[in-house]
Amino acid sequence: MNISLVGVNHRTASLEIREKAAIRSVMLGDALELLRQHVPHGIILSTCNRTEVYTIPQDSSSAAEASLNFLQNHLDTNDTTLHQHTHVLGHMDRLDNILAHL
Repeated sequence: MNISLVGVNHRTASLEIREKAAIRSVMLGDALELLRQHVPHGIILSTCNRTEVYTIPQDSSSAAEASLNFLQNHLDTNDTTLHQHTHVLGHMDRLDNILAHL
């Protein structure tokens, strides 16, 4: 399984970027719908210190790229800003690898 994690956190982004990236519970349904436009399987974790997207692609496409596209649309920002503040972990295939990064 090819699981990717893409997100912003207190180590990679300023408070201003993290606040913009945050997905409030009332907006979660809309955010998941937007995420599904990029990848069929994914979850969103959004707390006060981080917003992360975990995805699994349906085919050989890049889950990380799909997550970056989702975050770019959600943040309404350009590629340069997005890449400066995100962390990307790709090709994780075990739950313990994922949980080690939470």
